[in-house]
Amino acid sequence: MGGYANTTEASLSWISSILTNKRNQGFKFIIYPPHPNPFNPTTTLTFTLPVAGMVKIEVFDINGRTVGARHAVPLHNAGQWYPPGTHSVLFDGSGLSSGIYLARLSAGDFTQTQKLVLLK
Repeated sequence: MGGYANTTEASLSWISSILTNKRNQGFKFIIYPPHPNPFNPTTTLTFTLPVAGMVKIEVFDINGRTVGARHAVPLHNAGQWYPPGTHSVLFDGSGLSSGIYLARLSAGDFTQTQKLVLLK
């Protein structure tokens, strides 16, 4: 799992993840399970933001190598600005081999990683 083996980022959750900001109990960032999962060749990553913010979505192979990223500008690592609400991002794994992949969504101080299974 590369650099994520000993961190809470390596959590492989099939269920929704909810973070409550301790400074403001109304703040919730929700990541829904990817669907479909297992997938071939595309899956949808869906998340809800309570406030506008930068969101970075990256996909890694099981060895921790980046295999895909979704950004506002293709060569920019800062992420993409999203307004509050629910958003979906399509991940296309057509150029990848069958296997387990990790999708990491980051927004502000919140990071969640989910397992994706590509079956061809």
